[in-house]
Amino acid sequence: MKKKTDEGYMSHLENELRQRNAELEKNRELLQATLDSSLDMVQVFEAVRDEKGKIIDFI
Repeated sequence: MKKKTDEGYMSHLENELRQRNAELEKNRELLQATLDSSLDMVQVFEAVRDEKGKIIDFI
């Protein structure tokens, strides 16, 4: 009985993983299309935060 439960759970996880990967790919394609069609320069920065979480700089 446990084997069927394990197989069902694994099947559920695999389906969830496929869905999330498809969603990520769709978002990646949208972001790439947005960047490719932009005529302006795009820069990406990471926030540097202090101990309290306040943004103090960017890198």
